[in-house]
Amino acid sequence: MIPKCEDCGCLLKPDAVFFGEGLSPEKLSMAVEASKEAGVFLVAGSSLAVRPAGGLPERARRAGARLIIINEGPTRFDARADMRIQGKTGDVLPALVDVVLT
Repeated sequence: MIPKCEDCGCLLKPDAVFFGEGLSPEKLSMAVEASKEAGVFLVAGSSLAVRPAGGLPERARRAGARLIIINEGPTRFDARADMRIQGKTGDVLPALVDVVLT
């Protein structure tokens, strides 16, 4: 559920793309360029089924990035991932941060 502003009642939309919405050309361009320069590309909580964002891991791999996928279900890139972690991102990411920072 998207929260509403307590003052005016308008929806407070996070800087995210919801199902059915399109990506802005500027943000897509920035994401494409960043994926080409990434050393590691982390996918968290996505089936990678929806384009154009679903194609970013492929761009990153072609540019030499390592690919890590964290997701409950399978993705079309699982076989090409350097690491695949099965689970909920809300459980896996905090545990991963604990391991990395300790």
